[in-house]
Amino acid sequence: MAARLVVPVDLDAFLDLIPFDPYRNPPWRGCRPLDRQAVNACRASNPGRRDWADSSHPTRTHTARVAWLTRNWANDGSDPIEVEVFNGVTVNDGWHRIAAAIARDDHTVYVEVSGLLAEAQAYGFPVED
Repeated sequence: MAARLVVPVDLDAFLDLIPFDPYRNPPWRGCRPLDRQAVNACRASNPGRRDWADSSHPTRTHTARVAWLTRNWANDGSDPIEVEVFNGVTVNDGWHRIAAAIARDDHTVYVEVSGLLAEAQAYGFPVED
């Protein structure tokens, strides 16, 4: 049975299920691993700016976007990380939010799960049939 629902999940357990980590092996082409200190410094120096698009410096661009999200993204389920569970766990949208949650030391993230409920349960997502 296919379904879509938003559930809270433990961030560390979630990171174990996905193939990338923005601070170790980022999912973005041409980007080096992000640095938490750089994210925090960017957040402190540019709290309201959103002009992060600079294709000549992808790591700087992603760092600035994550810094903005650490201040402006409410990890409350209103803008969840989107994953599909079907022969594994795939993040469809939300890598910058994952990086922001890590930078803020969030313990839980809200994930919108789509795909197979039985498989999602097997991976530990708190979903019901």
